[in-house]
Amino acid sequence: MSTDERSYQQGSQGVWQQLLSLALQNLSGTGEHLSRTEMMQERTMVVQTLRSICEEYGDNDWDDDLHLTDVLNKHLLPCIQQMDEDLQCEAREQQSRADAWEEE
Repeated sequence: MSTDERSYQQGSQGVWQQLLSLALQNLSGTGEHLSRTEMMQERTMVVQTLRSICEEYGDNDWDDDLHLTDVLNKHLLPCIQQMDEDLQCEAREQQSRADAWEEE
């Protein structure tokens, strides 16, 4: 893997982590401090949302009490990174075919 590809992947990973972190921070909507009960209800909603996202883009081989960062880093991010790599590979192949077609 080239330095550019590695840098791209690290940047992509950072963006996804920031996006998911921001989403988790803003689930309460008001930014106010939540009671323990409200936090547990919010966590339940977050887990349900992550289950739905992981069903489509990751894997659901995790317990509901797993730390949310671990869910993101171990069960969602690797799958998203693989999809990103596959898309990059496909784009390179399409570009190669286009370049070859232009040369003819």
